[in-house]
Formats: sequence, C-alpha cells, structure tokens
Amino acid sequence: MATDARPTAGTVAVAETRLTGTQQVSGTFDGGQARFTGAGALDGADRAPLFELADGAVLKNVIIGAPAADGVHCLGSCTLENVFWEDTGDDAATFLGASEAATYVVRGGGAPETADRVFRVRGAGTLTVRDFEVSGSRQGDSR
Repeated sequence: MATDARPTAGTVAVAETRLTGTQQVSGTFDGGQARFTGAGALDGADRAPLFELADGAVLKNVIIGAPAADGVHCLGSCTLENVFWEDTGDDAATFLGASEAATYVVRGGGAPETADRVFRVRGAGTLTVRDFEVSGSRQGDSR
C-alpha cells in the first residue's frame, strides 16, 4: 500500500536536486526517489512548475520538497507514479489537457500534512487517483 512505501526522514539518505528552471518531461522520467526542490526563479512566488509533462509523459519515483514552486503541470494525458510531495506549493499537480479524451492517472505517492490543494483540474479530461495518501488538505479541488 502507498502509505507503507512513503519515504520518511531518517529512513535513508536521499539525493537532492535543486531546479532553477522547469524540468520538461516527455516519455518517462524516473527520479529514483530523489528529492527535487526549486531554486533561483523557482524559489518563492514564481508560479512556474518544477516539472512540466508533455502529453503521454510519466513522472515516477520523485519526492518534491520545499520550495515546490507550482509542483507538476500535465499538458495532456499523464501518469504520476509514486510521487510524494513534502510541500505542495500552490498545487501539487495541475492537469491542463485540452482534450476530453485526456486521462490523468495518479498511482501511489502522497502529500501528507499539506495545508493546500493537492490536485487541480483546469482542463478537460478524467483524473483517476489510486493508493495516494493525503491529510489536512483541500484535496481534489477542481477549476
């Protein structure tokens, strides 16, 4: 179950990458359970995402730490697999597909102890979430 798989502090040393610009993803990006945080233009009020996924992209095994900028943007169908947010920024993930046929799949992962919105659907399509842990959030807010 996703809850049991959640990375926790002190469990294992985790590599950290500070992104100064949005990481564009097409195809599959496997972060290997590394932590990604915003730096430079992505540190603070800038609303650009840490990751921007092209239609059909997969983001997996990523930990998003603070600052998280605007998290993850999916421009079309996408899959988020075992993505954990320590900080959700404005939104953990925003789904922006233009097609009613777009499918957004979130499988595993979590955003424990977040005070903000987790998933935001601002486009067309269908969001399916399975085995994702959330607590203390305005979860599932759309539009």
